[in-house]
Amino acid sequence: MIRLFFLVALTFVAACTNPNDLDEAPAYMGNFHLGHNVVVAPNVQGSVTISLRDVTWEQALKIIGQTYDLSVVFEKEGYIRVLPSPDYRKEQTELDKHICLSSSVCSFR
Repeated sequence: MIRLFFLVALTFVAACTNPNDLDEAPAYMGNFHLGHNVVVAPNVQGSVTISLRDVTWEQALKIIGQTYDLSVVFEKEGYIRVLPSPDYRKEQTELDKHICLSSSVCSFR
């Protein structure tokens, strides 16, 4: 339920470029009609209220991520992941260790 509030809040940020946009129902946040899907980690909770002007939806997601210590990851496969920044840092550290152990140059040894 709380994740739904996050998605709804992001919908308003991404969908509203002028006050008249609120006359129509907002689009579901998971489908931007731009070829992107959003996957929100199960441990992302809470609601977001933010007022932004003249920003793209990508900028809005990045701003919200920075403000609430979330990592917004634009995956090369065309989807977007939203997860707590500590989880993303841990994931990247583990990936770096794996790559490091597979190569001859390693700063983790």
